[in-house]
Amino acid sequence: MANSEASDMIEKAINLGMKSNKGHDDSDILVEWVVVAYVANPDNEKGSAYPMFFSNGDIPTYRARGLLTTALLKLNEPSQE
Repeated sequence: MANSEASDMIEKAINLGMKSNKGHDDSDILVEWVVVAYVANPDNEKGSAYPMFFSNGDIPTYRARGLLTTALLKLNEPSQE
């Protein structure tokens, strides 16, 4: 676990969710991750935001870019359903 309470909570949720992922193996180990969220506030003056959370609270920029780039590439792949 990390040195960040938010990171610890998110990592627990990812590990739990990954168990339902097709092709998951119990020996899989979550190493690094990035979560991007969209939050809206009904108060128009406060607006909306896209908070990002990183494993251990922070990871090197090149690793975050690699994870996000991979996510974009996977989104563009044809559906395997």
